[in-house]
Amino acid sequence: MFIEPNKQSGSALIIGLLILLIITITGITTIQTTTLQERMTGGLRDRDLAFQAAEAALREAEEGIAPHVTEPSWIQEIGDLPDDLTAQSHVWWTNDSNTREVDFEIVATTPRYVSESEAFLRDTLRIGTGPVTGRYIYRTTSRGTGGTDNAVIILRSRYAKRYN
Repeated sequence: MFIEPNKQSGSALIIGLLILLIITITGITTIQTTTLQERMTGGLRDRDLAFQAAEAALREAEEGIAPHVTEPSWIQEIGDLPDDLTAQSHVWWTNDSNTREVDFEIVATTPRYVSESEAFLRDTLRIGTGPVTGRYIYRTTSRGTGGTDNAVIILRSRYAKRYN
């Protein structure tokens, strides 16, 4: 019996290279997906920090108004400030003397707020002599940033205070 020498065609090498190529493509896709998810998570964290900073500024404004028995001097009148505070630039918020700073250290830029005297709501519609009782309504707009200045949140709230 005559045995023919083995002829190798290289098919095992080609199949091995194809499997290696598929594994490499799968690995690269997984790395890209993970990187994208990390960026999204970082963006969400930045946004959450910005929201917390803006919320802290609103609370600081309310706590600044609450203990007073008369209207605080730092309250602005409606019309003294730009109409749309939400559209003001970073420069306006950091340099304008009407805004107040809040101590919040874990963000890129210190959160700021501005409070405006919006209205006085009388307790009754009675007209005549005697003391007029009611509540003052204040509108506070705050601006907070996250770990970077790319994430900006602007919040607005209203606060009612009775002085009499």
